[in-house]
Amino acid sequence: MRMVECGERADLPLKGEGRTYGKKVNVPRGEWSALRMTAQGKLFTVYFNDQRLYEVEDETFKDAGKVGLRTKADSVTHFDDLRVIAR
Repeated sequence: MRMVECGERADLPLKGEGRTYGKKVNVPRGEWSALRMTAQGKLFTVYFNDQRLYEVEDETFKDAGKVGLRTKADSVTHFDDLRVIAR
């Protein structure tokens, strides 16, 4: 998982796995998939098609702010039904 602050990207270490630049997962071609992230305090949990992939902890941004989406440079990705829910 990466975060961006002032235009600079930084890798966030995965809990229990260290700095791995995310997690390898097979993404089916030509099909819709569900990507979900939950945030509670400094803990972020990432899910792909309802399977938990990893967790990271980060306290860089402590105040309410914005959400951004980023994909790898050589990928073709479409996003639909983006929701941000505060609880």
